[in-house]
Amino acid sequence: MKIILLIVALAFCECIFSQSFLNGSYENNSASDDTTNLSNMQFNSLMNDCYAFGWQGNLDIITSPAYCYIAAQDSNWYVALTGSGTDAFSMKLSTPLDSGQLYRISFYDKFCNDISLYTSFPLQLGLSDSNDTFGNVIHTSPDTPVTHWTERIFTFIAPGNGQFITVRAGGNQYDTWVQVDNFSISVQTIIEEPSISKIIIYPNPTNGIISVSEENQYEIEIINIEGKVIKPLYKNDEIDLSSQPDGIYFLKIITDKEIIVKKIIKQ
Repeated sequence: MKIILLIVALAFCECIFSQSFLNGSYENNSASDDTTNLSNMQFNSLMNDCYAFGWQGNLDIITSPAYCYIAAQDSNWYVALTGSGTDAFSMKLSTPLDSGQLYRISFYDKFCNDISLYTSFPLQLGLSDSNDTFGNVIHTSPDTPVTHWTERIFTFIAPGNGQFITVRAGGNQYDTWVQVDNFSISVQTIIEEPSISKIIIYPNPTNGIISVSEENQYEIEIINIEGKVIKPLYKNDEIDLSSQPDGIYFLKIITDKEIIVKKIIKQ
């Protein structure tokens, strides 16, 4: 949603700490060649720090360009999963996430089949406390994969302290294949200095109505403490959280030069 704002706020920079995927490019595995249509148990026996738990189990571990005529995006290996949620797997992080912290994930995906034959099946990512459950949804891709490697980037507020990022493909076609590779994660930290943009949001704490001033356009998301994007009422230069329960919310403002996150307390 586009909304006009005038602002003075805390900016944040992207800082990469020790947080990482233990095997986000799938290079740490014991497969000797392309291995396809793996059961959950077979996949888990070959791939380190990644765990299959889909209800059907049909994952692939690929190294050659023989499948869909393209090599891995990063190094030598990638993973393929079927649509319709039949396949799902988790990737272990070096340490658990901090609940309420802002993170950035990037990865690559591509589509194997003739996309004109199938309905949309965007990838969905979650955060889980265990390696065999999907957990809380943190991102649903707005775009269907295409037939070449495409980088996807998104930010999210951690809804908990999970240590596993989970992946599944949606849609209603279980015989479609999505391939993924080269997952990375970084922490985005609020720092005490003025942002490039100028934004004022008030009052904070609020009883539900947040007033803003006019100057430039920004894309805005309101995120609750569980990491879910909510849809408050907008009227002119006001954001109305009256229908939402009391608690902590995050106002995420995206410009062409930066992303600004402001914590809002409703009481």
